[in-house]
Amino acid sequence: MSKKQSARHLTDSWRARLTGLLCSAADELVDAAIPLEDRIHDIRKAAKQGRALLKLAPAHLHDGAREQREALRNVRKSFGAARDARVSLTLLQHYSGKSKLDEDAIRAAQEKLALHCETEEAAISDTTIGEATERLNACIAGIEGWDTPTSDDAELIEHVLKNYRKARVLIPAIDAPLDDLHAFRSAVVDHRYQMAFLAEADGKILREREAQVQILRENLGDYLDIERVRELLVEHGVDAKQIRALRRGQKKRLEKALESADELFSLRTRELRKTLTILTG
Repeated sequence: MSKKQSARHLTDSWRARLTGLLCSAADELVDAAIPLEDRIHDIRKAAKQGRALLKLAPAHLHDGAREQREALRNVRKSFGAARDARVSLTLLQHYSGKSKLDEDAIRAAQEKLALHCETEEAAISDTTIGEATERLNACIAGIEGWDTPTSDDAELIEHVLKNYRKARVLIPAIDAPLDDLHAFRSAVVDHRYQMAFLAEADGKILREREAQVQILRENLGDYLDIERVRELLVEHGVDAKQIRALRRGQKKRLEKALESADELFSLRTRELRKTLTILTG
């Protein structure tokens, strides 16, 4: 392998990884044998992963990558309401009989949300799936039509570091508004999927980091989902003292998540650059 080829092995595999991911997502989305709930989960995951990888695009593909990120954002949003309803219902069912919350209130919220969930999932028609599939296929065609990247892996790594710095800056305080938590979690999601891509080239060390970031992502997601459940319980008349007790438990979860965030993003950028350059070189 020449020096030029060695300096581009990540960049060369980046586009193939991206198109392969989106092709698989498009195929699964139209597979009626797969439960709709699973298809919704997987297409939203693929869209997030695709958007994270598109942020690694070389500079000369910036405009095209931004256009494809927007297309994937629209695909994800198409299934957002159904996903949120299903997750909230699952969480309500989890708390039923396992807490000191008012069972009548939980039951009433479950009944209302179950109907809402059915409505949102029924609204995902063949047309909705068809439009999302068209967007995915257009995105794939656009990516496949790009000129061969002229950059080397150093530029790709700089994009990874840019998102890493963003996540470091966005680490919120324990009492931060929910919008700040959402913004941080979004940066964590990008970092997780970018680490997963790099781990394919390296192996153990980056896979371990990806696993740690994934745990952080899940904990943040659980906290934000529970916040939505709290809103539902308030709507159905649960006593304020009971709601505060639930929130105290969730606050402990958030504290642990933010402690792990401080540790995960404690490396200085130059230290992470050196690690990534050595491991992927």
